[in-house]
Amino acid sequence: MKTVTTAIIVRGNSVLLTRRGPSEKLAGYWELPGGKLEDGESLVDCLRREEELGVSAEVGEVIPH
Repeated sequence: MKTVTTAIIVRGNSVLLTRRGPSEKLAGYWELPGGKLEDGESLVDCLRREEELGVSAEVGEVIPH
């Protein structure tokens, strides 16, 4: 089983969502940004590594599942 992280990025009354690309599994579906945790990586580091969006965000509260 893989561990993944997700971010809830809020600015004002808006929440950032991403849309899966046409070549990805579940293409066209909307999702919160995030990524798969790599060996030895913290949840916070995993979110910081997620650079695909080209945004700069501060990691706040971590809510474990």
